[in-house]
Amino acid sequence: MKGLLPLIACLITLGAFAQDTNSNYKTKRVAVRDSVVIDSVSINPNFFSLKTKTGTYVDESYYTVNFTNATLNLKKTH
Repeated sequence: MKGLLPLIACLITLGAFAQDTNSNYKTKRVAVRDSVVIDSVSINPNFFSLKTKTGTYVDESYYTVNFTNATLNLKKTH
């Protein structure tokens, strides 16, 4: 009985650290000119966002995304 309580406490502690916190979402950093293939399969438009190096969102007027082909096309700015 004396060894049961520490064993239970140990198992509870190990169980708390056994949880995996990895996400299913991918982050991809690339240097581009005009277009990028984001993935080999289609992507979900609800979870797609484009950010700069500093983490600010890029305005959607600067690019178009073909979610079926998973390609990102940058618009020319002058």
